[in-house]
Amino acid sequence: MKKFDFFSKNNSSPNNFEHLKEENERLQLQIDLMLSKINSLYVKTKELHKIIEELQNQKKLLIESIENLEKLHKQKEELIAIASHDIKNPAGTIKNLVGLLETFDLTNQEQIEIHQSLINISNRIVTIVNEVSITVKRTKGTFDLNRSEERRVGKECRSRWSPYH
Repeated sequence: MKKFDFFSKNNSSPNNFEHLKEENERLQLQIDLMLSKINSLYVKTKELHKIIEELQNQKKLLIESIENLEKLHKQKEELIAIASHDIKNPAGTIKNLVGLLETFDLTNQEQIEIHQSLINISNRIVTIVNEVSITVKRTKGTFDLNRSEERRVGKECRSRWSPYH
């Protein structure tokens, strides 16, 4: 690019003025192009900020979902432990009653009573399994028992399903 001396007498010619005018237009076009690029980058930056915010929200929801799944898994394990315990007691009673039938010479009435106890206990086991199944279906993943509720349910199950109640 030529340097012009604006104060010299030689630069006052119309040709020099035209050249300056052209140079000014060319520079103005470059400025306009740069401003357009800046605006485009600004719009893209805003879009990227929105995408980042959305991704952060999705990450937060994913973390909450993982924590919820871990909590549900723990509750499921606790429910299985309670149900297993409540099934194990009547199952042990069944085993003992069958042992009585096999080892002792029992009267017909005693055998009928043991047989009826076996039926009752078996029905109680089926009831426990059905109640657990219904509870799981009803809660659809939101099953939540606190410790006092767990104890109350356990006591109620043991009292309702004890073999001699």
